[in-house]
Amino acid sequence: MIKHDRTDRQTGPRVITVHQERSLRKLLFRWEFTIIFLFVFINIMNAMMSENYLNMMNLSNTLKMFLDKGIVAFPMMMVLLLGEIDISVASQIALTGTVMGWCASRGANLSVVLLAGLALGALLGWFNGFLITKFTELSSTIITLATEILYRGLAWMILENNAYTNWPEAMHQFSWGSVGGIPVILFVFFAEILVFAYVIHFTKFGRSLYAMGRNEKASLYSGLRTGRIKRLVYMLTGIFSALASVFLCSKLGSSRANMAMNYEMDVIAMVILGGVSVSGGVGSVTGVAFSVFVIGLLRYGLGLINVSSEIIMIIIGTLLIVPIAIPNLKRFAGESDFLPLRKRSRAPGRTQGE
Repeated sequence: MIKHDRTDRQTGPRVITVHQERSLRKLLFRWEFTIIFLFVFINIMNAMMSENYLNMMNLSNTLKMFLDKGIVAFPMMMVLLLGEIDISVASQIALTGTVMGWCASRGANLSVVLLAGLALGALLGWFNGFLITKFTELSSTIITLATEILYRGLAWMILENNAYTNWPEAMHQFSWGSVGGIPVILFVFFAEILVFAYVIHFTKFGRSLYAMGRNEKASLYSGLRTGRIKRLVYMLTGIFSALASVFLCSKLGSSRANMAMNYEMDVIAMVILGGVSVSGGVGSVTGVAFSVFVIGLLRYGLGLINVSSEIIMIIIGTLLIVPIAIPNLKRFAGESDFLPLRKRSRAPGRTQGE
């Protein structure tokens, strides 16, 4: 179908297809463009409100403050792509940090400390996945709420109100070290973006996550080992929670049973603001990557002008409404076929695959 909008004597009729118009509108309404616009707007707004915002030392220290949460955001994205949730990540950070501190206090070298933390993180994540695939009548919210309490309780049992402060000297370089003035954690974060972007968007495993999020039962019947995939995703979440714990313990110089309190809420907020559907099957690494910086830099900029933490929470909560409102705007624009957060049809009940 072709329409002519005007005729130019020099160039002749300009031809625009309806398909091209719809494709352009669809491109401009992609959530990635919205989150990039928020990123640019917040940086401009913060720079105008405070002359100290662009201070390189302040920015460097700020990145160290919130990128440990960003490390957990991408495996959490995988969980949400499946249509599941994991609210135990903060407790996994606390428990793996406690065990790493216990090892360090007994003279273990850095390699042993890190290996112990990552191995425990993998075990905790696998246990979450095992329970979710074994007890299919229970939602992942209930199961990970239970393990959140369990893991935090174990950390309290080991440490009580004490703290482990005896760490290998090289441990402090994870959070406070830099290369050419750029924090080490920023290099780790960008490397993670590249790895997860490739895995999620360009591999069979990544396509399986989207398929399971849209219709888990159909995925099982098509030959996907849905149970194994879920256990692997939750194991990855545990491993990267342990990695985040490494940076958090390095930043604090200690490990305590109450560290990383409410981290799971910030991580989930970053993923949802990045355009990942809580119903599963929709989302991109680009959106999540930008949303990590949007939330982190928004907190930093508002803190510079002494905005209270309560007001900051209200602003971030309001931002999370935006991904819900955007689909409605798309309906008005005639793009109802692309809704980043619309609920996908899924077969009733949960299934288990091996």
